[in-house]
Amino acid sequence: MDWISCVNTYIRVVEEGSFNGAARRLNTTSSAISKRIHWIEDRIGVQLLKRTTRSVTQTEAGALFYERAKDSLDRFQSIIDETRSVNETPAGLLKIGATIAVGSKFLVQYLNDFLAQYPDIRIQLTTTAPGELPTSNLDVFISRELETLNSLSMRQTALF
Repeated sequence: MDWISCVNTYIRVVEEGSFNGAARRLNTTSSAISKRIHWIEDRIGVQLLKRTTRSVTQTEAGALFYERAKDSLDRFQSIIDETRSVNETPAGLLKIGATIAVGSKFLVQYLNDFLAQYPDIRIQLTTTAPGELPTSNLDVFISRELETLNSLSMRQTALF
């Protein structure tokens, strides 16, 4: 079996909350989903999901695996998007973060023009409360409170 396909399947099961939901989303059968989950659990050597007749929930190890796997697949997709864009127009997912005020009052008014100019780019906008650090991996975070956002994983740059 393919590692990336099985990891993607695990992510879909968690997000859909069931094997049936993941099967519908991935256009396959629940049996195929179950085989992929068993395969990945065998490879890792730990149970990722608790299964009952009515629900599927993550184990502690499963929750850790989900977060790291989702982040890794997102980064892998970014690598693919960047590589494709070398000889093409920009494409892929642009993850933008902003405080609520900046995102809702400033940024959204420019998104339609940006998307019209770059139709192959998809935007994921994440907003935070003022002074709150973003919790997900972002390509850019826009805020007026930059001095509170300095960390090893972020670099501050004034826009004007």
